[in-house]
Amino acid sequence: MRQRGKQSAASLEASPSESTRPTLRPPPHLSASEARLFNEVVTSAPSGQFSAGDVYLLTSFVRVTLVCDQAIKALAKANDKTRPTRMKMLDQGIKMQALLATKLRLATMSRIGPRTAGLWHDRHKPSAYDTMGFDREFFEDGWTLI
Repeated sequence: MRQRGKQSAASLEASPSESTRPTLRPPPHLSASEARLFNEVVTSAPSGQFSAGDVYLLTSFVRVTLVCDQAIKALAKANDKTRPTRMKMLDQGIKMQALLATKLRLATMSRIGPRTAGLWHDRHKPSAYDTMGFDREFFEDGWTLI
């Protein structure tokens, strides 16, 4: 039961934080790169989004993501003979990645409803900076005029 009346500053500071919640750990059978990506996905999502039952789905998402990365690198090195096969492999990987991202609620379309997205779109008023032409190019040191 909550405390009645005004709360002291000390009691407000001692409120339980979200970091005390247990977080998902990568399964031990994952490689180092898979475990790193697993942790990155879990920490980038809001706390409490994933439960223990999502570990297997997250593992599949991580593995498919790494396969897509490898397929992109292989496509860049492909010649005219192997390019269609590599492109098909990348296409299938991206489809699977998108499916798993939707199921894990990592994609925006799976977190908000179509009506909400439509309302946001209708209410969006672009700023003057948004309507400026793309007469600048971004470099590592910042935006530079062309």
